[in-house]
Amino acid sequence: MDKIQKLFLNLLLPEPERGLLEDIEPGHKEWIFETAKAHSLFALVFSQIERFKNELNGGFYTAFTSSYKRAFLTSAVVSALQEKTEKEILSTLESSGIPAVVIKGNSLAKRIYGDPNSRTSTDIDILIKREDAERAEDALLSLGLEPEEDMPLRYCLSRIHHATYHHPETKQGVEIHWSFGIPYLFDLGSEDIWREVKRDAEGLSLSDEMTLLMLLIHHHSHSFRELRILTDILWVLHRLKNRSTGYRIEKLIEKAGLRKVYGLTIGQIQDVWPQVREDEKLNALFRISENMELPGVIKGYFTIRLEGQKGGVHLYRDKFIARFLLKNMGRTLTSFFRTLLPPAVAVEEIYGKSTILNHLRFILWRLKDWTGTGRKSHATSKKKSQDAP
Repeated sequence: MDKIQKLFLNLLLPEPERGLLEDIEPGHKEWIFETAKAHSLFALVFSQIERFKNELNGGFYTAFTSSYKRAFLTSAVVSALQEKTEKEILSTLESSGIPAVVIKGNSLAKRIYGDPNSRTSTDIDILIKREDAERAEDALLSLGLEPEEDMPLRYCLSRIHHATYHHPETKQGVEIHWSFGIPYLFDLGSEDIWREVKRDAEGLSLSDEMTLLMLLIHHHSHSFRELRILTDILWVLHRLKNRSTGYRIEKLIEKAGLRKVYGLTIGQIQDVWPQVREDEKLNALFRISENMELPGVIKGYFTIRLEGQKGGVHLYRDKFIARFLLKNMGRTLTSFFRTLLPPAVAVEEIYGKSTILNHLRFILWRLKDWTGTGRKSHATSKKKSQDAP
């Protein structure tokens, strides 16, 4: 890792090393901006630069903020528009008797970073109870949103963890979640999640512990390649080190079947930010993963790089290997069979009838998707390929 990479990664820490902040020079401005933008971390980096402006090299602070403040304000406007839409949707769902929680975007940013403008999101992600999904769709349709083409609700309920809707005018995407990941990969159902939903002055929200589990599953679904998700997880752990016990977190991780995922993630955090090992309270949470021995080939495969790699470069191979980080080999093998052999309702929703021929068509689609040879068939965009099992 060269010097400028080390300086950049230090900026992402909840408590950056002050000496490294002073070492950032005006000439680093463009590289830091481009790298932050490539990893969808620009909003956080800008917020951190404002937060620690007194510790930074004055020339760098002035050069960076004068060059990129407009870009930050633009992202803040997008965030504000999303928040407006979120409130409208939550109000509509509430009036229909449907409890709902915003789980990502500026809501997540406000909770874990303390600044709603420090994390941007392309979609609005809202959590509901699984049994409310059909009524929630009716509520969204009343607001003018349209369901995603070729991904009807009954299909989504039978196969994945959310349904996607789009507003034809604003182009905003809304994902309605009833869980955090493909249901047969982890042992975390809608009921388990809602036991960790609490109400405060601002409404319903996930507990920090459940937010950690959500992000771990999100990291797994993106094959452990996204620096932004890893940064989110580090900041949640930073919150938890003073608010929760390792025992409680360990029990939740164990019950959900996330121990291997947690172990790999902690290893990545320690590799990317070696200085976090010096935080005794964080180390108490890191030790939860000590008894989980991961094969060296897997630990070495899932690395985070600042340059030359973005999440999803080897999407299909990564997703295949990530399956070996499920709770045990039985779960891994079962997951492949369940991906290939869908319930009848899924085939009916896609092809109209649940026939042997249509089941074979479905299996062929999944095999093509896994190998990357069928990405443009049957509406398998990159986003859908990440989501659809």
